[in-house]
Amino acid sequence: MADTEDQEKRLDAAVTSDQKKKGAKPQAAAGKKANLGKGKGKNKGDKKSNKNAATFGTTPDPNASLLAADTVTEDEENALKKDKLDKSKNEPVYLFEEEEDEGWLSDLDVTVILNRKNEQDLYLKSCKALGLVPVSYISKRLDQPELSMPYHGLGPLGAQALSKVLEVNTFINHLDLSYNCIEDGGQFLGLGLCINTTITYLNLGYNNLKSAGAQLSTMIADNSTIKTLILCGNRFGDAEASQLAEGIRQNQFLQTLDLSHNEIGDLGGIALGVGISQNEGLRELNIGWNEMRNRGITGFLNGCKDNPTLTNLNIEHNGIGSNSACLQSFLAKSSSIQKFNVA
Repeated sequence: MADTEDQEKRLDAAVTSDQKKKGAKPQAAAGKKANLGKGKGKNKGDKKSNKNAATFGTTPDPNASLLAADTVTEDEENALKKDKLDKSKNEPVYLFEEEEDEGWLSDLDVTVILNRKNEQDLYLKSCKALGLVPVSYISKRLDQPELSMPYHGLGPLGAQALSKVLEVNTFINHLDLSYNCIEDGGQFLGLGLCINTTITYLNLGYNNLKSAGAQLSTMIADNSTIKTLILCGNRFGDAEASQLAEGIRQNQFLQTLDLSHNEIGDLGGIALGVGISQNEGLRELNIGWNEMRNRGITGFLNGCKDNPTLTNLNIEHNGIGSNSACLQSFLAKSSSIQKFNVA
Protein backbone atom coordinates (compact mmCIF):
# COMPACT_ATOMS: atom_id res chain seq x y z
CA MET A 1 0.00 0.00 0.00
CA ALA A 2 2.80 2.43 0.85
CA ASP A 3 4.43 1.81 -2.53
CA THR A 4 1.12 2.46 -4.28
CA GLU A 5 0.55 5.73 -2.45
CA ASP A 6 4.10 6.87 -3.31
CA GLN A 7 3.45 6.08 -6.98
CA GLU A 8 0.22 8.04 -6.91
CA LYS A 9 1.87 11.07 -5.35
CA ARG A 10 4.71 11.03 -7.87
CA LEU A 11 2.16 10.69 -10.71
CA ASP A 12 0.09 13.61 -9.41
CA ALA A 13 3.15 15.76 -9.18
CA ALA A 14 4.22 14.88 -12.72
CA VAL A 15 0.76 15.47 -14.19
CA THR A 16 0.38 18.77 -12.38
CA SER A 17 3.72 19.91 -13.71
CA ASP A 18 2.76 18.92 -17.27
CA GLN A 19 -0.62 20.67 -17.00
CA LYS A 20 1.01 23.84 -15.94
CA LYS A 21 3.30 23.68 -18.95
CA LYS A 22 0.62 22.66 -21.51
CA GLY A 23 -2.47 24.33 -20.03
CA ALA A 24 -4.40 21.00 -19.66
CA LYS A 25 -7.26 20.58 -17.23
CA PRO A 26 -6.50 18.85 -13.90
CA GLN A 27 -9.45 16.46 -14.29
CA ALA A 28 -7.42 14.22 -16.57
CA ALA A 29 -5.08 13.35 -13.69
CA ALA A 30 -7.99 12.27 -11.55
CA GLY A 31 -9.13 9.95 -14.33
CA LYS A 32 -5.69 8.40 -14.67
CA LYS A 33 -5.39 8.15 -10.91
CA ALA A 34 -8.66 6.32 -10.72
CA ASN A 35 -7.52 3.90 -13.40
CA LEU A 36 -4.29 3.16 -11.59
CA GLY A 37 -6.01 2.89 -8.20
CA LYS A 38 -8.68 0.38 -9.16
CA GLY A 39 -7.94 -0.89 -12.65
CA LYS A 40 -11.69 -1.44 -13.33
CA GLY A 41 -12.63 1.53 -15.54
CA LYS A 42 -12.12 0.03 -18.97
CA ASN A 43 -14.91 2.04 -20.64
CA LYS A 44 -13.27 5.24 -21.85
CA GLY A 45 -16.61 6.93 -22.51
CA ASP A 46 -17.88 6.53 -18.92
CA LYS A 47 -15.46 8.87 -17.07
CA LYS A 48 -18.01 9.88 -14.49
CA SER A 49 -18.60 6.29 -13.38
CA ASN A 50 -14.84 5.66 -13.08
CA LYS A 51 -14.33 8.85 -11.10
CA ASN A 52 -17.09 7.97 -8.64
CA ALA A 53 -15.66 4.49 -8.29
CA ALA A 54 -12.23 5.89 -7.43
CA THR A 55 -13.72 8.30 -4.88
CA PHE A 56 -15.88 5.85 -2.96
CA GLY A 57 -13.76 2.76 -3.56
CA THR A 58 -16.58 0.75 -5.25
CA THR A 59 -16.45 -1.28 -8.44
CA PRO A 60 -18.18 0.58 -11.38
CA ASP A 61 -20.97 -1.22 -13.25
CA PRO A 62 -19.82 -1.63 -16.88
CA ASN A 63 -23.47 -1.91 -18.02
CA ALA A 64 -24.60 1.26 -16.30
CA SER A 65 -23.94 3.52 -19.31
CA LEU A 66 -25.61 1.03 -21.67
CA LEU A 67 -28.72 0.86 -19.50
CA ALA A 68 -28.89 4.62 -19.41
CA ALA A 69 -28.53 4.83 -23.20
CA ASP A 70 -31.25 2.21 -23.69
CA THR A 71 -33.61 4.08 -21.40
CA VAL A 72 -33.13 7.32 -23.33
CA THR A 73 -33.54 5.60 -26.70
CA GLU A 74 -36.79 3.96 -25.63
CA ASP A 75 -38.19 7.27 -24.40
CA GLU A 76 -37.21 8.98 -27.61
CA GLU A 77 -38.74 6.19 -29.65
CA ASN A 78 -42.02 6.45 -27.74
CA ALA A 79 -42.03 10.20 -28.31
CA LEU A 80 -41.48 9.71 -32.08
CA LYS A 81 -44.29 7.17 -32.27
CA LYS A 82 -46.64 9.53 -30.47
CA ASP A 83 -45.66 12.38 -32.80
CA LYS A 84 -46.28 10.24 -35.90
CA LEU A 85 -49.63 9.14 -34.52
CA ASP A 86 -50.68 12.74 -33.96
CA LYS A 87 -49.66 13.68 -37.51
CA SER A 88 -51.45 10.71 -39.06
CA LYS A 89 -54.72 11.84 -37.51
CA ASN A 90 -54.58 15.05 -39.54
CA GLU A 91 -53.63 13.40 -42.85
CA PRO A 92 -56.29 12.27 -45.40
CA VAL A 93 -56.94 8.55 -45.64
CA TYR A 94 -56.58 6.87 -49.06
CA LEU A 95 -58.16 3.51 -49.76
CA PHE A 96 -55.63 2.87 -52.52
CA GLU A 97 -52.11 4.05 -53.04
CA GLU A 98 -51.79 6.92 -55.43
CA GLU A 99 -50.12 6.02 -58.70
CA GLU A 100 -49.05 8.02 -61.69
CA ASP A 101 -51.67 8.23 -64.43
CA GLU A 102 -49.16 7.24 -67.07
CA GLY A 103 -49.33 3.57 -67.86
CA TRP A 104 -52.80 3.03 -66.43
CA LEU A 105 -55.79 2.21 -68.64
CA SER A 106 -58.91 4.31 -68.58
CA ASP A 107 -62.38 2.84 -68.95
CA LEU A 108 -62.33 3.85 -72.62
CA ASP A 109 -59.01 2.05 -73.18
CA VAL A 110 -60.40 -1.11 -71.61
CA THR A 111 -63.47 -0.94 -73.85
CA VAL A 112 -61.29 -0.56 -76.95
CA ILE A 113 -59.18 -3.56 -75.97
CA LEU A 114 -62.25 -5.70 -75.33
CA ASN A 115 -63.80 -4.68 -78.68
CA ARG A 116 -60.56 -5.48 -80.47
CA LYS A 117 -60.37 -8.92 -78.87
CA ASN A 118 -64.02 -9.66 -79.64
CA GLU A 119 -63.57 -8.75 -83.29
CA GLN A 120 -60.44 -10.86 -83.61
CA ASP A 121 -62.23 -13.79 -82.00
CA LEU A 122 -65.19 -13.29 -84.34
CA TYR A 123 -62.93 -13.33 -87.39
CA LEU A 124 -61.16 -16.48 -86.20
CA LYS A 125 -64.48 -18.20 -85.53
CA SER A 126 -65.79 -17.23 -88.96
CA CYS A 127 -62.69 -18.62 -90.65
CA LYS A 128 -62.94 -21.82 -88.64
CA ALA A 129 -66.61 -22.28 -89.56
CA LEU A 130 -65.77 -21.85 -93.24
CA GLY A 131 -62.70 -24.08 -93.10
CA LEU A 132 -60.29 -21.23 -93.84
CA VAL A 133 -56.87 -20.36 -92.53
CA PRO A 134 -57.18 -16.86 -90.96
CA VAL A 135 -55.27 -14.12 -92.76
CA SER A 136 -52.84 -12.61 -90.25
CA TYR A 137 -52.72 -9.39 -92.28
CA ILE A 138 -56.42 -8.90 -91.52
CA SER A 139 -56.44 -9.99 -87.88
CA LYS A 140 -53.57 -7.63 -87.04
CA ARG A 141 -55.32 -4.62 -88.62
CA LEU A 142 -58.89 -4.92 -87.42
CA ASP A 143 -58.21 -2.17 -84.88
CA GLN A 144 -56.52 0.17 -87.38
CA PRO A 145 -58.22 3.03 -89.30
CA GLU A 146 -57.12 1.60 -92.66
CA LEU A 147 -57.30 -1.91 -94.09
CA SER A 148 -55.76 -1.83 -97.55
CA MET A 149 -55.15 -5.22 -99.16
CA PRO A 150 -55.46 -5.30 -102.96
CA TYR A 151 -54.16 -8.40 -104.77
CA HIS A 152 -54.35 -10.62 -101.67
CA GLY A 153 -56.44 -13.38 -103.26
CA LEU A 154 -59.14 -13.10 -100.61
CA GLY A 155 -61.72 -15.00 -102.63
CA PRO A 156 -65.46 -15.48 -101.95
CA LEU A 157 -65.07 -17.32 -98.64
CA GLY A 158 -62.44 -14.91 -97.33
CA ALA A 159 -64.78 -12.03 -98.07
CA GLN A 160 -67.60 -13.85 -96.31
CA ALA A 161 -65.50 -14.32 -93.16
CA LEU A 162 -64.48 -10.66 -93.19
CA SER A 163 -68.08 -9.49 -93.66
CA LYS A 164 -68.99 -10.81 -90.20
CA VAL A 165 -66.40 -8.55 -88.62
CA LEU A 166 -67.34 -5.51 -90.71
CA GLU A 167 -70.86 -5.64 -89.31
CA VAL A 168 -69.58 -4.63 -85.85
CA ASN A 169 -66.17 -3.11 -86.54
CA THR A 170 -65.79 0.47 -85.29
CA PHE A 171 -62.13 1.08 -86.15
CA ILE A 172 -61.74 0.82 -89.95
CA ASN A 173 -62.73 3.86 -92.01
CA HIS A 174 -60.68 3.16 -95.16
CA LEU A 175 -61.23 -0.27 -96.78
CA ASP A 176 -59.57 -1.33 -100.03
CA LEU A 177 -60.35 -4.88 -101.22
CA SER A 178 -59.74 -4.34 -104.94
CA TYR A 179 -58.43 -7.16 -107.15
CA ASN A 180 -59.30 -9.99 -104.75
CA CYS A 181 -61.58 -12.24 -106.86
CA ILE A 182 -64.40 -11.78 -104.37
CA GLU A 183 -67.22 -12.67 -106.81
CA ASP A 184 -70.14 -14.20 -104.85
CA GLY A 185 -68.57 -13.06 -101.60
CA GLY A 186 -69.73 -9.57 -102.55
CA GLN A 187 -73.23 -10.57 -101.49
CA PHE A 188 -72.04 -11.05 -97.90
CA LEU A 189 -69.95 -7.89 -97.97
CA GLY A 190 -72.91 -5.89 -99.21
CA LEU A 191 -75.14 -7.11 -96.41
CA GLY A 192 -72.44 -6.73 -93.77
CA LEU A 193 -71.67 -3.16 -94.78
CA CYS A 194 -75.32 -2.15 -94.60
CA ILE A 195 -74.98 -1.61 -90.85
CA ASN A 196 -71.35 -0.52 -90.65
CA THR A 197 -71.07 2.98 -89.20
CA THR A 198 -67.40 3.91 -89.60
CA ILE A 199 -66.21 3.16 -93.16
CA THR A 200 -66.11 6.27 -95.33
CA TYR A 201 -63.95 4.97 -98.21
CA LEU A 202 -64.74 1.63 -99.87
CA ASN A 203 -62.93 0.18 -102.88
CA LEU A 204 -64.35 -3.07 -104.28
CA GLY A 205 -63.01 -2.57 -107.79
CA TYR A 206 -62.17 -5.46 -110.15
CA ASN A 207 -63.75 -8.27 -108.14
CA ASN A 208 -66.34 -9.57 -110.63
CA LEU A 209 -69.30 -8.66 -108.39
CA LYS A 210 -71.94 -9.17 -111.10
CA SER A 211 -73.97 -11.48 -108.85
CA ALA A 212 -73.95 -9.05 -105.91
CA GLY A 213 -75.81 -6.15 -107.53
CA ALA A 214 -78.89 -6.45 -105.32
CA GLN A 215 -76.91 -6.62 -102.07
CA LEU A 216 -74.68 -3.70 -103.06
CA SER A 217 -77.77 -1.68 -103.96
CA THR A 218 -79.16 -2.34 -100.48
CA MET A 219 -75.83 -1.29 -98.99
CA ILE A 220 -75.88 2.01 -100.90
CA ALA A 221 -79.45 2.70 -99.82
CA ASP A 222 -78.96 1.89 -96.13
CA ASN A 223 -75.40 3.01 -95.38
CA SER A 224 -75.04 6.64 -94.34
CA THR A 225 -71.28 6.88 -93.73
CA ILE A 226 -69.68 5.80 -97.02
CA LYS A 227 -68.60 8.91 -98.93
CA THR A 228 -66.47 7.30 -101.65
CA LEU A 229 -67.50 4.05 -103.38
CA ILE A 230 -65.42 2.45 -106.14
CA LEU A 231 -67.13 -0.35 -108.09
CA CYS A 232 -65.19 -0.23 -111.35
CA GLY A 233 -64.34 -3.37 -113.33
CA ASN A 234 -67.03 -5.65 -111.88
CA ARG A 235 -68.81 -6.65 -115.12
CA PHE A 236 -72.03 -4.89 -114.14
CA GLY A 237 -74.59 -4.92 -116.94
CA ASP A 238 -77.98 -3.26 -117.38
CA ALA A 239 -79.66 -5.38 -114.68
CA GLU A 240 -77.05 -4.57 -112.07
CA ALA A 241 -77.01 -0.88 -113.09
CA SER A 242 -80.78 -0.73 -112.59
CA GLN A 243 -80.39 -2.24 -109.10
CA LEU A 244 -77.64 0.21 -108.17
CA ALA A 245 -79.76 3.09 -109.50
CA GLU A 246 -82.41 2.37 -106.88
CA GLY A 247 -79.83 2.53 -104.10
CA ILE A 248 -78.43 5.80 -105.48
CA ARG A 249 -81.91 7.29 -105.55
CA GLN A 250 -82.37 6.64 -101.82
CA ASN A 251 -78.91 7.66 -100.71
CA GLN A 252 -78.14 11.29 -99.85
CA PHE A 253 -74.70 10.78 -98.30
CA LEU A 254 -72.56 9.24 -101.06
CA GLN A 255 -70.33 11.87 -102.70
CA THR A 256 -68.07 9.98 -105.11
CA LEU A 257 -69.08 6.96 -107.22
CA ASP A 258 -66.95 5.09 -109.77
CA LEU A 259 -68.79 2.70 -112.14
CA SER A 260 -66.23 2.81 -114.93
CA HIS A 261 -64.98 -0.23 -116.91
CA ASN A 262 -68.22 -2.19 -116.59
CA GLU A 263 -70.74 -3.46 -119.19
CA ILE A 264 -73.56 -0.97 -118.67
CA GLY A 265 -75.61 -0.39 -121.83
CA ASP A 266 -78.47 1.91 -122.83
CA LEU A 267 -81.08 0.52 -120.45
CA GLY A 268 -78.69 0.67 -117.52
CA GLY A 269 -77.70 4.23 -118.45
CA ILE A 270 -81.31 5.41 -118.55
CA ALA A 271 -82.00 3.77 -115.15
CA LEU A 272 -78.95 5.40 -113.62
CA GLY A 273 -80.07 8.79 -114.95
CA VAL A 274 -83.41 8.43 -113.18
CA GLY A 275 -81.75 7.49 -109.89
CA ILE A 276 -79.21 10.31 -110.09
CA SER A 277 -81.90 12.90 -110.84
CA GLN A 278 -83.40 12.28 -107.37
CA ASN A 279 -80.10 12.19 -105.55
CA GLU A 280 -78.96 15.31 -103.72
CA GLY A 281 -75.56 14.33 -102.41
CA LEU A 282 -73.48 12.95 -105.30
CA ARG A 283 -70.66 15.24 -106.47
CA GLU A 284 -68.40 13.07 -108.63
CA LEU A 285 -69.49 10.27 -110.98
CA ASN A 286 -67.34 8.22 -113.33
CA ILE A 287 -69.25 6.03 -115.78
CA GLY A 288 -66.58 5.98 -118.48
CA TRP A 289 -65.60 2.89 -120.46
CA ASN A 290 -69.06 1.32 -120.55
CA GLU A 291 -71.38 0.34 -123.47
CA MET A 292 -73.91 3.19 -123.60
CA ARG A 293 -74.74 4.57 -127.03
CA ASN A 294 -76.87 7.50 -128.22
CA ARG A 295 -80.11 6.49 -126.56
CA GLY A 296 -78.45 5.49 -123.30
CA ILE A 297 -76.28 8.61 -123.13
CA THR A 298 -79.27 10.85 -123.84
CA GLY A 299 -81.38 9.28 -121.10
CA PHE A 300 -78.49 9.30 -118.67
CA LEU A 301 -77.62 12.99 -119.19
CA ASN A 302 -81.29 13.96 -119.12
CA GLY A 303 -81.40 12.69 -115.53
CA CYS A 304 -78.02 14.10 -114.50
CA LYS A 305 -78.98 17.65 -115.51
CA ASP A 306 -81.53 17.73 -112.66
CA ASN A 307 -79.03 16.79 -109.98
CA PRO A 308 -78.21 19.93 -107.93
CA THR A 309 -74.89 18.72 -106.46
CA LEU A 310 -73.08 16.92 -109.32
CA THR A 311 -69.93 18.88 -110.20
CA ASN A 312 -67.65 16.32 -111.86
CA LEU A 313 -68.91 13.89 -114.54
CA ASN A 314 -66.90 11.45 -116.67
CA ILE A 315 -68.64 9.59 -119.54
CA GLU A 316 -65.60 8.93 -121.78
CA HIS A 317 -65.49 5.97 -124.20
CA ASN A 318 -69.20 5.27 -124.37
CA GLY A 319 -69.87 5.55 -128.10
CA ILE A 320 -71.51 8.97 -128.14
CA GLY A 321 -70.81 9.33 -131.85
CA SER A 322 -72.29 12.41 -133.47
CA ASN A 323 -74.94 12.94 -130.83
CA SER A 324 -73.65 16.29 -129.64
CA ALA A 325 -77.12 17.78 -129.13
CA CYS A 326 -77.63 15.91 -125.86
CA LEU A 327 -74.26 17.15 -124.62
CA GLN A 328 -75.14 20.76 -125.38
CA SER A 329 -78.54 20.38 -123.74
CA PHE A 330 -76.97 18.89 -120.61
CA LEU A 331 -74.40 21.66 -120.28
CA ALA A 332 -77.05 24.32 -120.84
CA LYS A 333 -79.46 22.97 -118.24
CA SER A 334 -77.11 21.72 -115.52
CA SER A 335 -76.61 24.31 -112.82
CA SER A 336 -73.85 22.54 -110.88
CA ILE A 337 -71.53 20.80 -113.37
CA GLN A 338 -67.95 22.12 -113.36
CA LYS A 339 -65.93 19.35 -115.00
CA PHE A 340 -67.27 17.24 -117.86
CA ASN A 341 -65.13 14.55 -119.58
CA VAL A 342 -66.47 13.10 -122.84
CA ALA A 343 -63.20 12.15 -124.58
